[in-house]
Amino acid sequence: MKRFLLLFVLFGFTTPLFAQSIEVNRDVLFDKAAGKFNRTAVFALNTKTGKTLVAWEYQEGNQHVLLGRLLDASGEAKGKIKTLTLANPAAHPSIVYNERDDEFLIAYDNNPNLVFGHSDVFVQRLTGKAKRIGSPVAITTDSVSSTLTNFLPNVVFDAKNSRYVATWIREISDQLRPGTDGLVALVLTRKAQISGNVVILQPTTVEQTSTQVSLLIPVGLDAGFHPVTGKLMVGFVQKLTGTEQKLANYFFGAVNPDLSGVSASSFKVVNSNPVDTTGTFLWGLKSVFQDTGKGFVVFVDDNRIRLRRTDEQGKITGSTKSAFQKPKNNTKLFFPDIVLTEGADGLRALLIAAEAPFSDQGQTIVWAQVLNESGKRVGKPVQLDKTGSTDAAQELALSVLPHATDSGIYPFIAVYKLAGFTPPGQTPDASGLILLNLQVSIP
Repeated sequence: MKRFLLLFVLFGFTTPLFAQSIEVNRDVLFDKAAGKFNRTAVFALNTKTGKTLVAWEYQEGNQHVLLGRLLDASGEAKGKIKTLTLANPAAHPSIVYNERDDEFLIAYDNNPNLVFGHSDVFVQRLTGKAKRIGSPVAITTDSVSSTLTNFLPNVVFDAKNSRYVATWIREISDQLRPGTDGLVALVLTRKAQISGNVVILQPTTVEQTSTQVSLLIPVGLDAGFHPVTGKLMVGFVQKLTGTEQKLANYFFGAVNPDLSGVSASSFKVVNSNPVDTTGTFLWGLKSVFQDTGKGFVVFVDDNRIRLRRTDEQGKITGSTKSAFQKPKNNTKLFFPDIVLTEGADGLRALLIAAEAPFSDQGQTIVWAQVLNESGKRVGKPVQLDKTGSTDAAQELALSVLPHATDSGIYPFIAVYKLAGFTPPGQTPDASGLILLNLQVSIP
């Protein structure tokens, strides 16, 4: 089931005007069917074959497994759906490609409902064709992690040192143990074996009043290696003390690739003012870098998508900018993702986000915005897709497709969760996955 659209937006600096176009090929990756839930889709590009592996969590009844499908170099879903790990439950996948060994590594937890109580993070090696290599390996086996709740992993590959780094949230299980929980990280060898000790990147803050104890947990949102410094760049969000959990800050910064020397000064606040998290606010932060080291960070703030630039060292610089035009009244922008690639017209970034009612339920519009290498908007946002009145587009993910750098076409692939709701009460009843093949042309 495919749909082709050609969307035009006019923009110009001086006359004559230039036309930016985005061709959208819409495909159903997994049908939305009652009682079946597909969520948390992620991408990894095999740079040797040009194929992209999309992985996601599938739930039906008590079954929580990780599925995957290879897309060809043009973004077509021609491969069969595969089970990426035999573990059940398996949830919240993160995936990365290791070019040196032509392998994928997928990280996941066994805590699909995010409940406190002991849970682990695992990694599973896959060949470049997405076939399992051996069995899953638990990486939360140290004396502290093995007694706590471990969930929401993110795994990245350090190409300069040929090894992985995994980050995740480690929290209390049955007792309060200040100093052991928070956003943590661990180095893994290129064969996905544990190397070194778990390091706390940002501790959880314990806020205690006369009536309750609250955990202000740092939630990891982004991780990757800087192209110049080789340092691990990490972004997270954490609620602020003394605000009744209504305000939060986004943080972004760099740590050594071996995780040594981490301190509070490693991370800087991204947002200009504390972010109001009341109502239906949803987190979101992503970063992207050029080969020169410069880049930018996009994040959700006040129901809008904003941007901060970074210098050659990856440090936040300059003032906060608007990455998208302001949404309509009573709607919000959320689930941003961004990637950067080069073509005949130079470096271009594509930023996608969803616009939805404050209720989180009801018709959603998926938008795209082209940015130049400085993070400035090129033209106006383009509508890529729209859901029905009882569906919502959530959990957007974006990746670059392989292409010639002298081409005038910038190709991308996006996926989102199509969630269905049943009134009254708007209870989720199913979720499928929609694939959007995007061809951006800037003549």
